[in-house]
Amino acid sequence: MNLTERAILAARGGDIELPVLIATILESNLLVPAHESYIAGKVDFCPLLTSRNGESYVVAFTHSKEIEKAGVETQYVASFIGSQLFRAIPAGTGLMINGGSDDSFALNGESVANIVAAMPNH
Repeated sequence: MNLTERAILAARGGDIELPVLIATILESNLLVPAHESYIAGKVDFCPLLTSRNGESYVVAFTHSKEIEKAGVETQYVASFIGSQLFRAIPAGTGLMINGGSDDSFALNGESVANIVAAMPNH
């Protein structure tokens, strides 16, 4: 279990506050399955999306084994530092990390936008 997964579980158990979890995610390495190869600045970002309660979420994972556990089949996976991923998420779209596992975590589109707005050099 990596630092991000431990932080998600700690936040869920009330051992750390949400801002600490968000700070950990912003500094973590995340893998994002995509519809096509992604090259920053050269190719548009086309992540796989999932829907929950009528809202779209970019699906990200903390480890390649989490992608396999979730049964996601894709030829392309982009690697991001969390802060880069937040900036790349399409407007109005949330973020779901390790969806379907014990250490899953989701933020809706409004929360993602608020975090991006509060980031330095927005």
